[in-house]
Amino acid sequence: MAQAKTSTRKRTKKTTNTNTSVVSPLLDPDRKYYCTCCGKSWKQQKTHFYLSRSPLYTANNGYIHICCECLNIYYDQMLAVFSGDEARAVEYICHQFDWYFSPSAFQRLKNSFPDGTNMLSTYIRKGRAYADGTYGDYYTDTIKQRNLSETSPLVDVYATPEAPTDSKVSQTARLRWGSTFDDDKILELEDHYKMLHRLNPNCSNNQEIFIKQLCQINMVMNDALRSGKFDTYTKASAEYRNTFKQAELQSGDATDASANETFGVTLATISKYTPEEYYKDKTLYKDFDGIGDYFKRFVKRPLKNLQFGTKERDKEFSVPDEGDSP
Repeated sequence: MAQAKTSTRKRTKKTTNTNTSVVSPLLDPDRKYYCTCCGKSWKQQKTHFYLSRSPLYTANNGYIHICCECLNIYYDQMLAVFSGDEARAVEYICHQFDWYFSPSAFQRLKNSFPDGTNMLSTYIRKGRAYADGTYGDYYTDTIKQRNLSETSPLVDVYATPEAPTDSKVSQTARLRWGSTFDDDKILELEDHYKMLHRLNPNCSNNQEIFIKQLCQINMVMNDALRSGKFDTYTKASAEYRNTFKQAELQSGDATDASANETFGVTLATISKYTPEEYYKDKTLYKDFDGIGDYFKRFVKRPLKNLQFGTKERDKEFSVPDEGDSP
């Protein structure tokens, strides 16, 4: 009888690194590797999962447990959460999967690749090659280097900038637009931002990214108009129209479109030409759901028979006695 194959795991050993637990991988030729996000499985991991140096994934042959496709979708969601800030979205994901994050390497990659490049997959594959000097293995190395840096201590990485006491700009607005703009520019951006949100109160996370871009383009248009740079104004106007169309935003207050919908076409037409309260045929609205008829047949009729001793039967659900006429 053939001996059954078994998977063995070696004893955990200690290292001097910050991430101390190292587990030997399970070697099983029949093993399938599942993505814990979408549930799909593959026989080999190389083209479907990203590698990590973290010992947390040693028994998974050094690959993380989320497939590349799901991780890229998650990255798009984090971009929306961080208002399009690619660096913060990439670092957040690096923190989750114990990848080292180098701000300088990320910036070099950002400058070397065209706009629209997926910066998460680009950083995972090429971040180490674009690093200047030491490149760590784990996210804890990011924390240690940040703590040792005098220019960017850990506590100040994502700190909310404090607005001056005499400033008219709120901390929320300053956090939304960053330290690139002065108070006057932030107020201008906020005015356009509130206007677009007033016209689009239920915008999605993706539309929120477009709205911020539209505010910045509008500021460029205003600056060009004030300085007499009409060519710049024309180009910015065209870009504004294209971005607005791509975002699928509304340019005016929402209107009642129920007349164009199948479910509301009858009531919308009646309301438009003949208000319901003055409609001639009142029976169309009388007991339309049958509750009144149900109450008469199954509540009032039994109570009447109980109180007065009558034998009134239901007009639909009744069995006549023998000898009764049909």
